[in-house]
Amino acid sequence: MADGILTPAQSVLGAIQALFLVQPLGTSKIGSSFAPIVIVWLGFNMSFGIYVILTTVQPTVSTRS
Repeated sequence: MADGILTPAQSVLGAIQALFLVQPLGTSKIGSSFAPIVIVWLGFNMSFGIYVILTTVQPTVSTRS
């Protein structure tokens, strides 16, 4: 079988196996551990987005005026 066909199927199977592995822990335990990680991730995305907007868009807007 070609690698291009086999690799996506293996990735999906690995993800499903991981879901079944953590399923007995319950959604409350998993949710409480992932919530801080997601909040930090979104905070970093927001701060980097604001930084890029302030450093890229402002000089471009001021040169057009």
